[in-house]
Amino acid sequence: MSRRFGRRAFLGGASVILGLPFLPSLDHRWGGVRRTAAATASPKRFLLYYVPNGVYLPAWNPTTTGPDYVASPILTPLAPVRDDVLVLGGIQNYPGVPPTTNGAHAGGSGALLTCMKYMKNNVINQVKSIDQVIADTIAPATKLKTLELGITDVPNGDGPDIISLNLSWTGPTTPAPPIVKPSVAFDRLFQGYDPTATQAEIARRNVYRTSVLDVVQKDLQGLSPRLGTTDKMRLDEYLTSVRAVETQIQTNPALGGSCKVPARPMDPMDFPSQVAINHQLISLAFQCDITRVITFMHGHGLGGRSFPFLGINDNGHTISHNGGDPVKIAQEKTIDTWRVGQFVALVQMLKALTDVDGNSVLSNTVVYYTSEISNGQTHDQHNKPILLAGQLGGAIKTGRYVEYPPGIMGQFLICNEFSKAGCNPAPAGMPPDTMAPALADLYTAFLKAFGVNQTTFGQAGTAPLDLTA
Repeated sequence: MSRRFGRRAFLGGASVILGLPFLPSLDHRWGGVRRTAAATASPKRFLLYYVPNGVYLPAWNPTTTGPDYVASPILTPLAPVRDDVLVLGGIQNYPGVPPTTNGAHAGGSGALLTCMKYMKNNVINQVKSIDQVIADTIAPATKLKTLELGITDVPNGDGPDIISLNLSWTGPTTPAPPIVKPSVAFDRLFQGYDPTATQAEIARRNVYRTSVLDVVQKDLQGLSPRLGTTDKMRLDEYLTSVRAVETQIQTNPALGGSCKVPARPMDPMDFPSQVAINHQLISLAFQCDITRVITFMHGHGLGGRSFPFLGINDNGHTISHNGGDPVKIAQEKTIDTWRVGQFVALVQMLKALTDVDGNSVLSNTVVYYTSEISNGQTHDQHNKPILLAGQLGGAIKTGRYVEYPPGIMGQFLICNEFSKAGCNPAPAGMPPDTMAPALADLYTAFLKAFGVNQTTFGQAGTAPLDLTA
């Protein structure tokens, strides 16, 4: 291993490059490298945690605001991480309203990270989505500029696949598709990634597959004597985590690199385990500083996954159109609550990791939980369901619920076939100052935290939200 790497060390061998977490011992034991302010600056990270089909909004928002807010039924799983989460209410994303009836999920997906209206022409009229813009500000700090992860859903949608299946965009017609196989994501993180490999080549590699840790064993043996006791423990924890993910991928046929995802995975018994292994991949990517910008999709808008492990055999999209049916409402709340619980599990994983500044990885990260629409029944774009976990290096004051005034916009619904009869549509050309804060205002707040000062994003926004007030 070259001494020039200093504290950001790598292990290598047989075309494998394995990054290591922050190890202070390397600063003074390897070539006398001294930490500078730039070298030890806390890296800021962005993670989108996306769930499809909105939420049951009447049971989402807390009943009171401030640090002593009374959690809503769906948000009760936040209790273990309450102090690390900011709940936001009242924010709207008007560009997500479709230009005509139908297409609310596609319109919401297209506008979610771009704040640009999707005009049903397969083009996103925003050069880059917010995750890609953030990544541009910190490139080339990491091995991967961004990482897009997702889980295959039942094919369905109210727009073309290019819009329904992708949230991240590097250009108007160029999405950054999510990786839906954990084995492929693992290889991209730790072993290199060959998108041109055939199924036969993948199968051949799996037969001879060796642990990435076995490949770098020689470097590991040379590194260990140079580490202090604390760093040895930190390294051991990290390598154990890497091996645990490898083992799951290699032994679980549902996650293996050579398996084929079922065309219609109506039986989601493996869905919770796929969520969990994606959580581990995200944690490893951040812990090793392989990337600082990740998007993770539980599925896609209007996806038809069912939840038999929760006792729910109908698909989530159908349930979200509850029509006032108390049975469907209860099922929707159960799904929403389970998803929040999964979000909490990831937040706890990130909080347990130590960052370069001695704080947790979570403290320098924003984990942004949301959906392409607000209310699954009405397909609203006002009062978006938003949770922000982590303090993003001090840019976010967590442990409270902030509800923004709805403005005139809050009086209007999307008037389409799913809205109640006689809904009151928002007038064309409504001036921005009559609306609730725009989702774009949240995004410009993110950008400000990453060192970019601008007041608008996409087609919306007036000023960055103050997430510390």
